[in-house]
Amino acid sequence: MYGLFGRREDRDYDYDWDHAFDSEPLSWPQRLGLVLFLLFVAFAFVWSSEPAKAGVLWFTDTATPLTGAATFTGATRDLGPGATNWTFFGCQFNADQSGTGSIENSTDAVTWLGAATVAIVANVGVDLNVRARTRYYRCKEVNGATPQTVNRLVSSWNDY
Repeated sequence: MYGLFGRREDRDYDYDWDHAFDSEPLSWPQRLGLVLFLLFVAFAFVWSSEPAKAGVLWFTDTATPLTGAATFTGATRDLGPGATNWTFFGCQFNADQSGTGSIENSTDAVTWLGAATVAIVANVGVDLNVRARTRYYRCKEVNGATPQTVNRLVSSWNDY
């Protein structure tokens, strides 16, 4: 028969919770197996909850040669308002003339401060990386007195 809430009233189909766990205790190998399984599940959860590594996200800022004593300022790169997977911001300078490369950072994309500077040697590519500590970054290149015929400036966010 069915009761007021649609449940069967006879008790033949109810589970006997009073005796649900009446069994022999686990042996030591069974206990060890259970502990190892629980540790495996716990570590798998911890490892899977780490943020995914993003690798590298790069941008070509310019491939246009600069005239003598010219300055190129790259685009503003926005890290974003919250926590991200990016750990470093970097610039790679490649030119056939000597000059100076730098990374600038800002908290508001208006006021820029120098984060790092490197000498660019003619025909030698150079990488410059800084740890991401503010929201906005950009690369800056100042050419020497001789006009360039080859120039490439690449910026990137990376996680290593």
